[in-house]
Amino acid sequence: MTTVGWGEILDGMEIRRAIIRSAIERGIQEIRSDPQRGVRKLVDLGTHFSRGRFQKRIFREMQDELVNPNTAYYALVTNLVNRVRAEHIERLGIDIGFNSWTHGAAMIRENEQKKGYNIPWCLVLNQTQEIQYDLDDLMCQGERLGIYCYWAFAGDLEQTEALCAVFHKHRDSAVLLMLPDARLPRVNIESLDNVMLFLPCGGDSVRESAEALAQRRCLFGLWTRYRSPEPVVSGGLERMAVELGAPIELVVPEHGADAEACAAVRSYAKRAREKKSIPALLVDLYPTIEEVDRIISVESCMLGVEPDGTVFTAKGRNEQIDVRRISLDDVLLCTMPRVTYTEQDAGKPAKSSERN
Repeated sequence: MTTVGWGEILDGMEIRRAIIRSAIERGIQEIRSDPQRGVRKLVDLGTHFSRGRFQKRIFREMQDELVNPNTAYYALVTNLVNRVRAEHIERLGIDIGFNSWTHGAAMIRENEQKKGYNIPWCLVLNQTQEIQYDLDDLMCQGERLGIYCYWAFAGDLEQTEALCAVFHKHRDSAVLLMLPDARLPRVNIESLDNVMLFLPCGGDSVRESAEALAQRRCLFGLWTRYRSPEPVVSGGLERMAVELGAPIELVVPEHGADAEACAAVRSYAKRAREKKSIPALLVDLYPTIEEVDRIISVESCMLGVEPDGTVFTAKGRNEQIDVRRISLDDVLLCTMPRVTYTEQDAGKPAKSSERN
């Protein structure tokens, strides 16, 4: 029997990445010359290369939607390729689409089968204050488990600039970085092509920073917190995103937002995605994280890390568990749902039991 070594596996992944990168490059060129035909062809290519369940679902839905010539998908993708540097689209597309949702998802399912507990597809990092743990080491641990996506809430500019140097070291991971105000970090933003910046909707300098990012042809989005649903369901955030050239708007509940407000925002975001009448994508952060995780692992889960290294899940903060004192592996063992697998469907969760 022939044994396949890690070298052959890694070489195979690099070949797939190169093929996908080449396909994206050609797709971008075709969209610029013939938007509708180019978008349809790129989606068809995405369907062809899809192996992960989440990818396949997304591309099937997009293929169905592109039958409608009036869908906002055409305008959204055309605006994206015309306004953003190709290498930025390629890097984030590969980091999320392949490294996270395909290669990472397969690693996660394999590790879940071996370890018996759920592994989240992403980590939420609260970096609004000076962090007291080793971010580089945490991301290395996450990548070994198959976690290649990180949602980070940034703090002051000086701290954010230091953290960007760590993010730059992990170029196979996508980082979605929510800035606390619209001032841009004093770093070479063009070199951070695995990082997508999100500008807060409030503040006088949002327009100025959006224009600066647009001039550098960087991919960026908008984000806001909400306590009541009105600021979101009014549609003002989406209109602002279109005006500023931001393809994604992210909404996050404030601490203390009640379940009714969260449900109203979740329902509105779902309807907005289904209508697709505005060339901007509204993303409700935590329900979206859970939705992707249910597709990758069946059981949804979420793990976040506070500045002091303690963790939080969908149930709230756990001050007894600290990434400074125990490994990420052990953190997940203590906090995540248990999973079991069938022999017939190896690598896919069959059922889960209680959380710790």
